[in-house]
Amino acid sequence: MSIDTSIATKNSAKTIAKCIEAIRANIPVNRIVILDAGSTDGTVAIAKSLGAEVIVSRGLLGSVRYSQARACTGEWIAIIDSDVYVYDSWWPKVSSFRQPNVGMILAIGDSPVDRLPIYEDYLKHIAKRFGSVAFSNALVRRDLILSCRELLNNIHAGEDTIFGRYLATIGMRIVTVQERLVYHDKNTVDEHPGAFLRWGQSLAARGGRDSARELAKTLKNNLRNWLIFTKDTRRLSMGLLLFLLYLWTWTFVGYVGLVKSTAPKAFVNQIA
Repeated sequence: MSIDTSIATKNSAKTIAKCIEAIRANIPVNRIVILDAGSTDGTVAIAKSLGAEVIVSRGLLGSVRYSQARACTGEWIAIIDSDVYVYDSWWPKVSSFRQPNVGMILAIGDSPVDRLPIYEDYLKHIAKRFGSVAFSNALVRRDLILSCRELLNNIHAGEDTIFGRYLATIGMRIVTVQERLVYHDKNTVDEHPGAFLRWGQSLAARGGRDSARELAKTLKNNLRNWLIFTKDTRRLSMGLLLFLLYLWTWTFVGYVGLVKSTAPKAFVNQIA
């Protein structure tokens, strides 16, 4: 079986070659389709030199996910982040879980050592305890992405969570393979604040009481997961708790910064 694989990029020149090379070496790929958000650092040239098709897509990340599904063909597609390198065991392990009631399959992975190593341990523990939902290294039913276009509109972070909730409402499972099958070339301590900021901006763009409840739920989930990690591992870390609160603060900043703005154009300009 060959499969279309899609990568969303923006100024990903440092990692895109390794990403594509790992895909070609370890996935029975049919086409590699790049959705590029206007890179200025050579990303597009590198991708084309490695045989990838490039489509310019400057929309928010939620709509980019939809565009990735539209640009690909086949029942299942692989969506890989531009800074993720799949191991040779990724495809045989992940693809073995394709079943009629499964909509998304992904694996946990390795990543560089952060300045706060306990946060990396926390992320892996929560993923093992509850599973996870992410487009970073996902095998996904293409038709399911195409069927939730409206839900992904005006979202620039947390689009994976929204897609995961959609799958739950239609009775589809998400499978997290509890093996480290990819390398994620990202320092989460440095980059997660930006993701939480964009999540707050996305909530504000949605507006209404539901967005305010979602903001509160993000804080509640952070505190709950910290308590679970502390209990399960018997590692009491106030530094970890403070870091989780720091991340939520960025969500709050993003939410408050856009709460008075309802124009999609203003939203795009602030986060582009």
